[in-house]
Amino acid sequence: MSSNSVVVAAFYDQKTQEKWHEKRADSPILPLRRFNNWIKACLIKEYTPPLANVLDLCCGRGGDLSKWEHAEACHVYCVDASAESIAETIRRYKESDAAFSMDSLVADVSSCDTLGNNYYDIVSCQFALHYLFETRERASATLLRVAKSLKEGGYFLATIPSVARLFDLTQTNNFYASMKPSTINTRAYTFWLMDAIDHVVEFFVPLDELRTLAGEHGLVPVRLPTSFAEYAQQHSNKLKHMQPDIAAMPKDLWQACCLYDVVVFQKKGKQEGV
Repeated sequence: MSSNSVVVAAFYDQKTQEKWHEKRADSPILPLRRFNNWIKACLIKEYTPPLANVLDLCCGRGGDLSKWEHAEACHVYCVDASAESIAETIRRYKESDAAFSMDSLVADVSSCDTLGNNYYDIVSCQFALHYLFETRERASATLLRVAKSLKEGGYFLATIPSVARLFDLTQTNNFYASMKPSTINTRAYTFWLMDAIDHVVEFFVPLDELRTLAGEHGLVPVRLPTSFAEYAQQHSNKLKHMQPDIAAMPKDLWQACCLYDVVVFQKKGKQEGV
């Protein structure tokens, strides 16, 4: 793993050990979490066929297990660099009534060669792809592994911070702040989100580079990008039981929600090296 990946994995290890997720009900950003979960649930339901084989990259603490169950997945392979997060994912799975089978792996996605070839209907990477764009080479290695793992016609689903909305790194409000660290990596910025992310170094995902690298590995854009605000409008009649009250959300919190985009790629045809 890269040095920053080690730091990020250690951060999420610590978060899991401190059981921050058990304090969410009292958090001021609970409406944001509900909104993000609804967006992910709609995205997963939209593209996941019944009885799908799923590769959940950077799965965190298994927060999407119930979404895969709702989408009627057959098997889910959960991969994350944080050992504590994977342990929590396994615990949640064992305590659930999920009908799908699950395997797990502690690994850095960008350097893992044991994810399987041409096997998965869906590869998902939620709120984490930006950590893998530390360099163009690492981003390309990640997308190559995504492409190798997918069946032809399978989908890669991701949610990423919007470069356009993060480009002005002076932006800040009561719930989030971002700033550029003084490093030689022009991709890097630090990000703070109340009760969630504590000044962690993240990386821009330039859309032109994402499109180019994905195309080199046989991944064709289906959605590139769709803002969370736009996606919410398009799916306003979906999964209503999960929908948060957007109108009642504080303006600053809604701005934090709108920092993110949905991107979807599909694996088309046989490509050299894929």
